[in-house]
Amino acid sequence: MIFKRLTWELAQGTGLNPRQYGFTAQKSTEDALYDVITYAKEGLNSKMLTAIVSLDIEGAFDGAWWPIILRELGTHCGDQWLMGIVSSYLEDRNVTLNYLGKTVRRRTERGCIQGSIGGPLLWNLQLDPLLREAEGGSAQLQAFADDIVIMARANTTEELNRKINDALEMVARWGMKHKLRFAPHKTQAILITRKLKYDTPTFQMMSTQIALDNKLKLLGLTIDENLGFGLHIENVSTKALNLFKVVSRMAKTRWGLNPDILKTIYYTVVEPTILYAAGAWGSVATRVHARKKLDRITRAFGIKIAKAHRTVSTVSAAILSQIIPLDLRLQEQKELYEVKRGKTLPELPEGKLQPRAHPSILPHPADRKRLTFSLTKTEEDLTEGPSQGDTWRVYTDGSKIQGKVGGAITWWSGGEERDSTSFRLADHCSVYQAEMMALYQATSMAKDKEHRTVIYCDSRSSLQAVADPNSLNPIAVKIRENLEEALTWGNPIELSWIKAHVGLEGNERADQLAKAAALDPEKTPLYNKFPLSFAKRIIRARTLRRWQSRYEETERASGTKLFFRDVRGAKRIMERLGNRNTIAQLLTGHGGFKQYLHRFKLSNDPHCSCDGQTVETVTHILTECPRYGPERYACECAIDMSVTEGNFVRMLEDDGIRKHFVDFAEGVIRRAARQNGATAV
Repeated sequence: MIFKRLTWELAQGTGLNPRQYGFTAQKSTEDALYDVITYAKEGLNSKMLTAIVSLDIEGAFDGAWWPIILRELGTHCGDQWLMGIVSSYLEDRNVTLNYLGKTVRRRTERGCIQGSIGGPLLWNLQLDPLLREAEGGSAQLQAFADDIVIMARANTTEELNRKINDALEMVARWGMKHKLRFAPHKTQAILITRKLKYDTPTFQMMSTQIALDNKLKLLGLTIDENLGFGLHIENVSTKALNLFKVVSRMAKTRWGLNPDILKTIYYTVVEPTILYAAGAWGSVATRVHARKKLDRITRAFGIKIAKAHRTVSTVSAAILSQIIPLDLRLQEQKELYEVKRGKTLPELPEGKLQPRAHPSILPHPADRKRLTFSLTKTEEDLTEGPSQGDTWRVYTDGSKIQGKVGGAITWWSGGEERDSTSFRLADHCSVYQAEMMALYQATSMAKDKEHRTVIYCDSRSSLQAVADPNSLNPIAVKIRENLEEALTWGNPIELSWIKAHVGLEGNERADQLAKAAALDPEKTPLYNKFPLSFAKRIIRARTLRRWQSRYEETERASGTKLFFRDVRGAKRIMERLGNRNTIAQLLTGHGGFKQYLHRFKLSNDPHCSCDGQTVETVTHILTECPRYGPERYACECAIDMSVTEGNFVRMLEDDGIRKHFVDFAEGVIRRAARQNGATAV
């Protein structure tokens, strides 16, 4: 409670330096890495020499000096009561050691208490003077907690030496003044450039020369000299493949972990490991060397999830397991991150993302009270509510119809509609945004009314966002401001959730108005910022188009292409089919068929025993082989369609036909495998 208030107080003044990314609201390691890589890329593209130096503070959190922290706190915080509490919190602390019956106690004035809620904030206060002092200098400093980075770029080695060494001297001087020791021998440095001829720079800190390396590991990302990130891909690929080795011992074709568990492991462990900080390095996903490394992981897990043979191609493994290839996921994550940073979508060049509000604009934590709203489910509930007399009943609604979005407000008094208004939102907006905007418009009008007002909304999620005092939805913040203003003026506004589409007159009227507004082309959109869900949907559609293009262009996966035209349809069908070995054999042609077995010298010849001349493939045994004629005839009678290669796609796409065809196919595949001495599970 204390440190929430302290954080709010700090944000109301000048605030802490924005170059501190650690323990800071709405900032992460990905933001820190993105800014570092962006700075380095600008130097690389300008053919300059760019140096990145990562500093190491010995015992950083243990060495934080309280007098400096309290001094900085006094500079930033105007609340003397909070100052007194924090001072008391740091006062009279001792370190005690019990050993062999002896107790030694020493007074301490250092350290951010390990595991404490306030430790991160106290550390940021300790480091803030350094970041402020570095502003305007020839080198750029930034920090994530105690990980400090110095960056500089120049056209000549001499200029780069001056910039970096001046910054190192300033940092060392600051450290001595604040009783923090930097470890020059643990400091890492890397030079990034496209120049072929240059003198090697020399960096020094406290008379110790800092060695240049060809790589630098920063916040979990390995940076190399040309920003190719080959070493990083190698590192994360090794982690993922080591996990695969463990998983593969527990997931066999006939027993072990089922595909759903394997997918959970893949999505919660493997993908996050690979995609970490994709915004910073995801641009390399289009390079051949990166794709080969990532395809190896996609294929390994895809085969295990699909329970397919190890010879199946990466394309087929990804389709059958329903996992998007990692290089495409990397591009997707990078594009999504850039949209969050303010980049426009090519599909919506004039649109902007609806950002979250910054916590600093919320009221003081002590003034944040959770609001309440009542529940109205029936006409009886409405009757038992506020009397009709001097009470305004306001009904709000949002609607999306035919891809258009609208909202409406209708005012009722004495059982009759007195007024109404409606509006349209941009087509890329969501129903949720329409509901929120309707609430905002209603509260904006109601706060000036002298009569009692009850607003009925059928979106419970919208009301919950408004009721939560810590919600950072920007529209919810404005609605709460309206409610507070109305309360201050003595015109309190009540909120109530009303059940939709149960015949309640006011709610049905608001719904009609919202639909009409959505379809009215004459109305100018009242709101046009798109939600993050829209960006995710657009970028995922872009990813699927890339995947589809790759699927169509590849010469591999010929067996899979017999059954699936596109990756979207394949995903829908595979969700219904599930993953098992017979399905994998059917959809890839890799299994207990003579052609496949002969390819790996497991059969003397590739020909089917029906005539000794026709090559035995999955297509042959399904459509032609007379040995399975009765089963084929029974299947054709059940589905009223011939089992031919040209009908494979239709038989899988049709929900009414699919089960009959798949049952027939799996039975035939098992029989063929047994006759050929192979297995099909």
